[in-house]
Amino acid sequence: MRAPRAAPRGNRRRVAGHAAPRPDPPSPCGAPERERRRSRAARPPGHGRPRSAPGSAGSAPPQGRAPRGAARRRPGWAATTASCFLYFLLARAAWYRPGVRYGVALPNYGELADAETLAHLARRAEVLGIDSIWVSDHLLAPTGVRSIYPYDRRPDAKPGDMRVIEHFYEPLTTLAYLAGHTSRIRLGVSAYIVPYRNPVLTAKQVATLDALSGGRLVLAVGVGWLREEFDALGVPFGGRGRRTDEYLAICRALWTEDVASYEGTITRLPPVRSLPKPRQKPHPPIWVAGNSAAARMRAVRIGQGWHAIDLSPEELTPLVQDLRRSLRAAGRRPEELTVSLRKGILPLARAPQPPHALYGPPDGIRADIAAYVAAGCDYLVLTLRQARSAAALERTLEQVVETLG
Repeated sequence: MRAPRAAPRGNRRRVAGHAAPRPDPPSPCGAPERERRRSRAARPPGHGRPRSAPGSAGSAPPQGRAPRGAARRRPGWAATTASCFLYFLLARAAWYRPGVRYGVALPNYGELADAETLAHLARRAEVLGIDSIWVSDHLLAPTGVRSIYPYDRRPDAKPGDMRVIEHFYEPLTTLAYLAGHTSRIRLGVSAYIVPYRNPVLTAKQVATLDALSGGRLVLAVGVGWLREEFDALGVPFGGRGRRTDEYLAICRALWTEDVASYEGTITRLPPVRSLPKPRQKPHPPIWVAGNSAAARMRAVRIGQGWHAIDLSPEELTPLVQDLRRSLRAAGRRPEELTVSLRKGILPLARAPQPPHALYGPPDGIRADIAAYVAAGCDYLVLTLRQARSAAALERTLEQVVETLG
């Protein structure tokens, strides 16, 4: 009787009285030698370099190639490790940029806001390699404003001394226009005031824009600050935080569920379907904007990012530390949440106007950004300051790229 055929060496099980088989020798970059043998065995006949028929004149091994059956010399570990490390460096060089990632805020408001300027700046930002472009949000310009902008750093700021800009393009409509003029750059709103709009309309517009742009949208959301604008829209100013939470819950349901419904204290949604869904899964990143403790806790609960406004590194550091403690307490890893900061920048300026903007020569700005990185900042949204023309805006944009690399 013929003896049973032995199992392949790599597949033998260890049984009592038998020594365990030796592991396969490693191959370059860690792939097991067994997998290499399987790959060769699985090749179809004729795969690879053509060979002459046995016994023909061309059957001798090519010059410099070992005859069949001769021991092959494999590369040493030093050569293999060097090859893998070189591959790693080349792959990393394709995307690596020192420091934080950054985007720029385009003027979708004011006298410089027109279709041609916005499209040109968006295309230029993409060519220059900037990660994202951002626009802002207001629906109306109330007269007789008494509200104080919460991020006004002027020590003498007082009610009644602020004028809301009247010429203001709606943000999602503007980003849809800019999506058609670009192909790669990410598209953001800083900050999208959630309570201003019906949440079903918001969910539909966001899903549509994300789908049509190829999944490029980032939404930094806020609760709003301008009481007079709330009054003009017929939306209660009080309770706007809870309204924001409920509206975002409806949006997330419409983005992620086949049949979405919601029951809240302020609003409800009966069972409905909504298509298309966003391109990004489960939905576009939600960054919660604002420096308050309530904004940070909202980011911990529902956000993929926290979007701070115009803080110094010294102000940012303890807030990031508190944010990380809250994330761990909620069972989330701190690295899950992007820490972003919106900040004005004035390349080559001699004095910070407005106060606390990044300004000065490139080395000084890079040192300031290094301080923000040390404070925990992952992402900067830079507002181009003091530009009085479209050409000046473009020059400032190029100076930013030259400064940050």
